[in-house]
Amino acid sequence: MSQVLFTYQRLGYRVHPLHCGSKRPLLPGWPERAARDEATVRQWLAEFPGCNWGIATGEGFSVLDIDPAALEAGWPGDQRRQELKATGCPLVQTPRGGFHLYFRADWGNSVGVIAPGVDTKGPRGYVVAPPSLVNGKAYRWIRPLVPRDQLPPPPEWLDAALKAAAKAIEHAPDPKSAEEMAREGSILCEGQRNIGLTRLAGRLRRLGFSQDEIAAALLAANQSRCRPPLPEREVLAIAKSISKYPTGPVSLPPAFHRAWSRAIAHRRRFRK
Repeated sequence: MSQVLFTYQRLGYRVHPLHCGSKRPLLPGWPERAARDEATVRQWLAEFPGCNWGIATGEGFSVLDIDPAALEAGWPGDQRRQELKATGCPLVQTPRGGFHLYFRADWGNSVGVIAPGVDTKGPRGYVVAPPSLVNGKAYRWIRPLVPRDQLPPPPEWLDAALKAAAKAIEHAPDPKSAEEMAREGSILCEGQRNIGLTRLAGRLRRLGFSQDEIAAALLAANQSRCRPPLPEREVLAIAKSISKYPTGPVSLPPAFHRAWSRAIAHRRRFRK
């Protein structure tokens, strides 16, 4: 393990110890204490024999963390999976069958902002480093790590989607209780979900958001506001439709509102 850690350091990455068999950091204040000097790591190796190790993210690089559930749900689609593969980025397979993809990017730390089970690690974040073990299974490199300054950039659609989601979160109102959101109409129930997301997409389009940016924001809103969430394909269809309008003021045609009114009235009659 020691030679692997020294290799990570020579490539420009900071490491820190994790609890044995766990993903939890051992050191209080680890974001500041993660080190890339050999003497410090040797001291930790002697102090914490058999521990796992983490690679601190940030400093010009970020990691995309894809959970197996996201892959099973079809994210991000066959074509975009090929685009991710074509970057040739360093790639780790996790013990549960997920993946860590290393990119030259400036993303923050996020959880499921563009799709359930898709997270990012940036400044003050970390990922478990191979060959650490969790539940007796090892993290392993599929494509090896390279120097930080040689990491590839992410595909444009991924970078745009994550930055759009971060922008939407940054400008979101202060968190409120579910009761308050429901009282203000923020929770979108059946019969409200499509038109609510369409209105959100229209506002984003007026601000000049691209299709990928709109899709990222709608996917996040779908998970947090829709009860129950719409299928992902329906959300992406809304983003695609609204992105065809020019940026600036967007007026949905009267036929659209009439169609939705009829659809909602039909649902209500059907339930009765």
